[in-house]
Amino acid sequence: MKEFRPRHVLAATDFSADSVLALRYAEAIASHCGSDFTLVHAHTFEPPLEFMSSQVDRLAAQVDRDRAALRQYIEQHTEAALGPEPAIRPFISLVEAPPTQAIIDEATRVNADLIVMGTHGRSGFNRLLMGSVAENVTRLATCPVLTVRRAGPNVDPVTAPVRLRRVLAPLNDTPAAMLAAETACALFRCMDGELTVLHIVEPGAPTPKAELPWIPEALRGRCSFRTEIRTGNAAEQIVRVASEQAADVVVIGAQHKPFLDATVFGSTTVRVMRHSPCPVLIVPAHPERG
Repeated sequence: MKEFRPRHVLAATDFSADSVLALRYAEAIASHCGSDFTLVHAHTFEPPLEFMSSQVDRLAAQVDRDRAALRQYIEQHTEAALGPEPAIRPFISLVEAPPTQAIIDEATRVNADLIVMGTHGRSGFNRLLMGSVAENVTRLATCPVLTVRRAGPNVDPVTAPVRLRRVLAPLNDTPAAMLAAETACALFRCMDGELTVLHIVEPGAPTPKAELPWIPEALRGRCSFRTEIRTGNAAEQIVRVASEQAADVVVIGAQHKPFLDATVFGSTTVRVMRHSPCPVLIVPAHPERG
């Protein structure tokens, strides 16, 4: 396959602490890989249905003034996150649409091949419902999506370390997993990363040889990696190994299905995204990508 190297990185912000940290990850990747860099913010203009046309016009004029102020605020927000002299400064795009639609539309417009966004860490029942924007974007995107969440509520997103060296890539012999591993190898070579390939065996199944002979030669030739084999539930083992090895990012493949419902990724991808102790790069295995 053609080696993946992000030419255009798209970050999304809603001014939350998690999106601040995501912006810093996006800047690090874009600067290391020589990518174009866009920051998108979604906003909506929905005048009340009972407004007369003259009232709508006045409201629209006010929205235009507010949009200029919003752009200035985003510039200040960006400087607060990246500092006054970042390695690369993003182009700011304001898109009038609901958040998921705005991110997907902007990714299409700029031909982004990597989206970076925050996920709001929650606990208990709310965590089970975390989904919405981040999970919807990963379901709809045709390019990899890096989801970033702070390690805890007291972590300062401006000073938290941004590291992408220790890369964990769960791998089996499915096309989706192979594509994710190839992407992990290519993307994090430009970050000088260290790749660990994790193969998980179901309880009761025979343990394969440590060298995993079905790993493609293309992957072996492009980057060095170490192999880890574990037995147990896939999602639980991925999260556990990521924690044990202090992984900086987990790269996992996701097989899209025709319908956008709760099963579109399968439970392993969703559970890893929700419970991983580090950012997760979701690599969609769309038919058009092979």
